[in-house]
Amino acid sequence: MRYLLFWLSMLLVMGGCEQRYTSHLYDASVKGSRVAAVRLSSADANLSRLAESMLQRKGIRVSDAVPLTLEVEGTTYTHHCNNPLTCTYDATYDGFAKLTLMRQMRPLYMVQSDYHGRLTPKLLGALWDQMAEDLEIRRP
Repeated sequence: MRYLLFWLSMLLVMGGCEQRYTSHLYDASVKGSRVAAVRLSSADANLSRLAESMLQRKGIRVSDAVPLTLEVEGTTYTHHCNNPLTCTYDATYDGFAKLTLMRQMRPLYMVQSDYHGRLTPKLLGALWDQMAEDLEIRRP
């Protein structure tokens, strides 16, 4: 009985350690596409620089003369909880990041994730990798 409880608790702990993404496929016609360049759209100049850095590392050009647009969004949550029993660091996130692939202002695919710490190109890269895996994006 002790071993059963031990293994069940280990499964619970290990199952909660995997990075989770929320994603939605709006248009399946984008699956298997070749993506060499995207147009970048972001309301935040700093976030735009982070996304451009991430795309450059992935070998994706940023150009205004392509049909696909990558919309990058991110936000930082405000922390105002004063009760240490209900508001611990591990129970809250510092913000979220979201990538939306669009064609002619129509969303094709969206992926987002909450994060701890700061929003970095590495986090955006992980979101891009998830998008590339889900959409089976091929590089030219």
